[in-house]
Amino acid sequence: MLTGRPGLLAALSAFALIVGFYLSLTTGHGSWFSRSGALIVILGAVQASGRVFSHESSLRYSLERVFTRDGLNSEKVSLILIIVGTMVWAFGDLVVYLIPPSS
Repeated sequence: MLTGRPGLLAALSAFALIVGFYLSLTTGHGSWFSRSGALIVILGAVQASGRVFSHESSLRYSLERVFTRDGLNSEKVSLILIIVGTMVWAFGDLVVYLIPPSS
């Protein structure tokens, strides 16, 4: 299952972000970039759900793990994916419109 593989989810999210941005630039429709943000949110939620479904979901424990210095862990990846994905989902089309079209 994907919940125990934060590196894979981060890579899939980066891929979705790049493809969405490319499609938005080539088609002139910022909605593709916004849609990639929705996919990132889904992947972040999948990563975060691992703790919920394994009955180890304690808010205090999760927050302590996110802010420790033990490198890349599931909690950090899920939090980052959810935040970045939500921002792209909400404002991705506006970013694309700010970039002048290539001729």
